[in-house]
Amino acid sequence: MSGPAVNAMTLQRPCAAWWGKLPSQGDFVGRRMPHALTMRWDEWLRNGMDQLRSDAADNWSTRFVHSPLWFFLCPASILGQPMVGVIGPSSDRIGRLFPLAIMATVDGSSGMPASDQDIERFLSGARDALIDARRLPLSAQQLDERLATLQWPFQQDGRTPGSASIHSLLADLDMGASQGNAARLPRMDWRACMRPGSTTSVWWISATPRHAPDEVVQHEVLHRRLFTRLFKGA
Repeated sequence: MSGPAVNAMTLQRPCAAWWGKLPSQGDFVGRRMPHALTMRWDEWLRNGMDQLRSDAADNWSTRFVHSPLWFFLCPASILGQPMVGVIGPSSDRIGRLFPLAIMATVDGSSGMPASDQDIERFLSGARDALIDARRLPLSAQQLDERLATLQWPFQQDGRTPGSASIHSLLADLDMGASQGNAARLPRMDWRACMRPGSTTSVWWISATPRHAPDEVVQHEVLHRRLFTRLFKGA
């Protein structure tokens, strides 16, 4: 499958980071994740996988692979940088299970979210890219080409971000393009969570035919119990 063209204008725009396992690759892979953030994020995911195996030794893998995709908004105080993204179950080429996450992040605590519409466009595109990365599957390069076209969800020094060129294609692995739905922001006051000094992150599911809407508010650190809440299965 050929990906969207990446031209000079596209390359000048901020691009989402990603980390985890791709079915097209043999091991962990990622792009543009700052080292410190990668280490903290990876520690949380590995600890969460250990907890999931401990809690559900007989069926943890089934629970994991049937878990939904979760959108998230995290302030800088949680892992050192503000984040907007999506995470879901995935695996590598030989079937070893591990999450895959796609996120926009900026340096420091000053990154302020863009408009609701821009964030929803970013999340819709990131979700669709994650789904296709698992389903087709996409190579690392093809995933990067998809992400390079996404609407940026943070304010950019007073500039108005360009329009997204990727529209919602799929709502989940079982859904075709004609059934795709847009990502929706959580009902709670999520902008308060993203203000400097906040220690609250929010994780949520947009409604699909397979999953009811759900929201999880996490205070302070990301811990194992949050992970098992997200990956408890359908």
